Amino acid sequence: DYKVLILSQCEALGTREADVIRQFARKGGTVIADVRPGLYDEHCKPRSEGILDDLFGVSHTGNVEAMEVDGQIDGALGASTVRTSLASLHVNPSVTLTAGTALGAAGDTPIMSVNDVGLGRAILMNFTVATLPNLSRPDTDESAAELVSTMFYEACVQWPLHLQDKQGA
Repeated sequence: DYKVLILSQCEALGTREADVIRQFARKGGTVIADVRPGLYDEHCKPRSEGILDDLFGVSHTGNVEAMEVDGQIDGALGASTVRTSLASLHVNPSVTLTAGTALGAAGDTPIMSVNDVGLGRAILMNFTVATLPNLSRPDTDESAAELVSTMFYEACVQWPLHLQDKQGA
């Protein structure tokens, strides 16, 4: 019945939980995670690599301090195109892409990637969700809201209602 699983700063995961998450994606679900998913075990002990690195198509080359950078996201997410510039993201610089597609980068570091898995997909936003612009503020660039909307649209999630201001934002 569920189409999307969001792992927001879900840095500690057990093996059983990781297996259930992989199975969810393989069966057609969309898993969306932000920075550092599964870098610690269920007892919050550091892992040598992220337990979900294979799902997201990335490799964590170390557990290093985040860097604050501006980034550009630009590419295809399913049948849709996403394009936005984001400022002051807290990015994990130790992430490298091993599979899937990078949709954006800050220098050499991917800031968003998509990996198709079985019937579903895994989307890694290599930055904390808290550093996304506040989507409820009228001065926020509409492209940031479109990025979030597109992730859900491509996962076949429909909003129950849509609100727009006079300018269509």
